[in-house]
Amino acid sequence: MVRLVSLFLIILTSCGPRYVDFFPYHDDGTVKPKVVLTPIEVKCEAPANTSDALNNCLRYELMNSNELYLYSPTDVRYFLDKTGPLDINRKEFKIAGNCDADFLVIIELFDHGLKRLEDCRTVRISPCIRARVKIVDIRGSCAKVIMFQYIDTTTDAKPSGGCTELCSYQASHKNLCKKIAERLECVIRSVK
Repeated sequence: MVRLVSLFLIILTSCGPRYVDFFPYHDDGTVKPKVVLTPIEVKCEAPANTSDALNNCLRYELMNSNELYLYSPTDVRYFLDKTGPLDINRKEFKIAGNCDADFLVIIELFDHGLKRLEDCRTVRISPCIRARVKIVDIRGSCAKVIMFQYIDTTTDAKPSGGCTELCSYQASHKNLCKKIAERLECVIRSVK
């Protein structure tokens, strides 16, 4: 019986996310790049709660890889309260001194492949989900944009009867978040 309980506990603890003990340092003691990941803005027709789903998915992907230190959503809100709203199209960012982070990431979902018709139905017009991603280096006295890129993925989700339930896009959102996470890590590692 003790073996069974032990086996059960091992299985339960090994299946959880690896970022339970998330720290700003790598195992060898080197400092991880500190990143302010702003909430993803949805600027297109998309299922309800898409922003929250993408934010959670992207945070999970980044934290699970354990390469970057992400500030908590509470810290990000505090940072945004001090700086004001951040527009992805802005060329200059006066952020230096407001935060001890190294990088600022702004993401905007601008195409979910959906269109709302005049009769209030939503239909899929494209299999693509597209986002714009901007990384700003906020170390030092002058903030500098180091990446501004479009990242996309295709979806095979089939909303039924005009229904655009979020769960039908879960795999596509995960794929998009994985692509964004890989790109963020690659770019941030290269400028460090």
